[in-house]
Amino acid sequence: MKCKNNKKGFTLIELLVYMAIVGIVVVIAGQVYSDNTKMRVRTQNMLAAGELAENTAALIRDDLAQMGAKTKKGDVDYEILDDVMMKPIDDLYVPDSSSFAYHLIKGKKKGDEQLYSDAIDFRRAYYENGTFKRVEEVSWSLDDGTLYRSCKTISGTADESLCPEAADADNLPKVAIATGVTNFMLTPAKPSNLSAGSGTGSVSVDGRMFPSTDGSVKAFRMISYGGTDFFAKANSMPNLSTGTVTLSGFSSNYQSSGAAVDHPVKHQYYVADGDASEDSWTNCHEFSFEKDQEYEITFNMNNMTDRSRMFRPNFDHMAVGIRKKGDATPGKYESVTDYLFYPPEDSDGYGTRSMRFSFNETGNGPFTGCVAFTFVFYSPTVSAGSFAITNLVVRKVVDSDYTFEDNYQPNVYDRKNVRAFRLKLDLEKGRENGHAEMVIPVPSNGTKG
Repeated sequence: MKCKNNKKGFTLIELLVYMAIVGIVVVIAGQVYSDNTKMRVRTQNMLAAGELAENTAALIRDDLAQMGAKTKKGDVDYEILDDVMMKPIDDLYVPDSSSFAYHLIKGKKKGDEQLYSDAIDFRRAYYENGTFKRVEEVSWSLDDGTLYRSCKTISGTADESLCPEAADADNLPKVAIATGVTNFMLTPAKPSNLSAGSGTGSVSVDGRMFPSTDGSVKAFRMISYGGTDFFAKANSMPNLSTGTVTLSGFSSNYQSSGAAVDHPVKHQYYVADGDASEDSWTNCHEFSFEKDQEYEITFNMNNMTDRSRMFRPNFDHMAVGIRKKGDATPGKYESVTDYLFYPPEDSDGYGTRSMRFSFNETGNGPFTGCVAFTFVFYSPTVSAGSFAITNLVVRKVVDSDYTFEDNYQPNVYDRKNVRAFRLKLDLEKGRENGHAEMVIPVPSNGTKG
């Protein structure tokens, strides 16, 4: 019997073909793995760059939004508010009451795109648990691709770990916030009213229309009106050196029987310039108001120390508004309602009274009129008291809208009217780009703080 040998092996050709196929598969798998690894790394870098840009922008936003004072005048020491401001510039004779110094710095170009390495120094009042601690000056700047933040204490109690005292600005400790930054663009919002950018004209740099475009002048008068419709004249005594007018000699509508008064006696005072004659209410200061533009009347009142303490809210009446000067009897505008206010009962109530209004009348305007205060008293003795109006200001609100222009750098006249910044931040991480862009409101910058 013969045995057959059926053993077969790979031929050399088959082995070569097999090895070639395996090699191709290995190369393809390796390429796929490499591409996946590169894509994963790139995705991680993209996410990291985007996250770093957003986190850095959020830190800048939270920092910058605290610019200026957080309380109104009268609630904190004036020295604190003064320290928050950037101080006068002696050679210009203009007080820089803004809370920041901005430096527009153009960096390298990237193709057709202009990159920036702007810098800003700003001041803020720092509070802890509602208690004032210090005035800080914070700086953000870009140096060789690294974004730095520094802080120094101007006044108050310094925290050496957060914001130390540093007399020498060159030796301030700087903290590196982000690296690989290619573009740091921080553009101030352009104030909507630049017609008085040089400090001239009928509207000042902060929108002031009255008593003077020179903020140091506070003098004004209040002329009593005694015309028809049961209006009676009363006393008005101005102190032109302090910008205060004391009102007294009111008539009372008190009825011991408790009966209603059919025609209550009213008092109306019209605001006039300090040098105006008090012979007639028509010597009041006539304003010209634009349609749909926002305006503001602000003033303070001294605390009550006499029979004016008998004032009863919602019973006695005190209001301020606008009246037409051209009419024989001063009339009102339909779209501007009077603003009711109460006097302070003690020195803690000295805060500013503020009325904002705009004209929505038929027609394009301008609409003219005078500021008028109206008083009607029903309490038995309040009419024997007196009320003092001080620091009265009428201004055009110049910060209603945010408009931005590249390369805009506000001058010393306009800085205190800046109410927002636009931030554009670009950085690179592992050759991937991160971008963040936002508008940062700074409502406490300038004299409104």
